[in-house]
Amino acid sequence: MYAGPVYGSGYDIALAMAYNSNGYFIDYHWYRKDSNGRWSHKPGYDTVRDYDNSNNKIYNPSTANRGIYSKYVTSFRIYRNSIW
Repeated sequence: MYAGPVYGSGYDIALAMAYNSNGYFIDYHWYRKDSNGRWSHKPGYDTVRDYDNSNNKIYNPSTANRGIYSKYVTSFRIYRNSIW
């Protein structure tokens, strides 16, 4: 859906989801692309980190070890000054 012209900068973000063994949704998790080109995330009450569950830097959240968040959904850009 077209939401109108977009002005200003934004953030690239990615979404992954977790499902239980019965296939029911249990949680979601967000990633953000940082100015250094890598991605970071904040697991629960822990601190923000730029590495995955295998301790590898995250260059692509779709191929990173996301732990229980096994379903990579999508990535997109959020603009700060968009017109809705």
